[in-house]
Amino acid sequence: MGYYQNCRGLRTKLCLFKCYVAVFNYIFICLTETWLTNSFQDTELGLHNYVVFRCDRSSQSSSFSTGGGVLVAIRNDVVHNLLPALINNVEYLFVKFYVNNTAYIVCSVYIPPSSPFPVYESFMSAAQYIIDANPGSVFIFSSDFNLPDLSWSNDDFGLTYSSSGPAIYCVPDVFAYNNFFQLNHISNSHGNFLDLVFSNDSRINIEKSVTRVVPCDPYQPALVFMLTFVDDLPSIDSCHKYYNFRKACFSYFSY
Repeated sequence: MGYYQNCRGLRTKLCLFKCYVAVFNYIFICLTETWLTNSFQDTELGLHNYVVFRCDRSSQSSSFSTGGGVLVAIRNDVVHNLLPALINNVEYLFVKFYVNNTAYIVCSVYIPPSSPFPVYESFMSAAQYIIDANPGSVFIFSSDFNLPDLSWSNDDFGLTYSSSGPAIYCVPDVFAYNNFFQLNHISNSHGNFLDLVFSNDSRINIEKSVTRVVPCDPYQPALVFMLTFVDDLPSIDSCHKYYNFRKACFSYFSY
């Protein structure tokens, strides 16, 4: 079981934060917009039963000195390792952990509103590298990409999307190419979806959390991930060939 919330800042809410997380027993916790800086130590957060990884805002990821930042915490009885950062212009973390002989890779990522296309492109290139380098892993991207113009749905093969205006297509294109699903169907108080959850395992259920690490912003409810921990994840029959037509280059086809 995992937890995700866009915090809209922790620096002035640390007392509340420590009270709430004191009773947490999630396997992983993903947070975006922590607004933390290197003046805050991990020990100040009260996550005593967790190993904490942070990517705070820096001059390389934003021209603004405040805001942003992501955090991933893994319960300290779970085998895990932090995957190396490939780019420094985006606030993100990839952490790999193992449960019941299955490898899970959780990502927390925040991209500010109105970020230029190359920022999205660089992150999605890094994400594709991690996906390619870890075949057989279950991926969970808990993200605030700030893509309000995109609408999401799924079919049997992964996500589908449409746009109501100018959009950053490299994000849905990469996830669709890898047969990922967009699993968050918990809208905010305005009926929109700002926080997105992408995974290659459609059996992961997303529910609105009844607990929170800090009071929830009406635009971004806290989410709980219900994971299916099994040893026999579906795999492709190696004795047969399968064609993935989503990856076909249709421009070479003649009609």
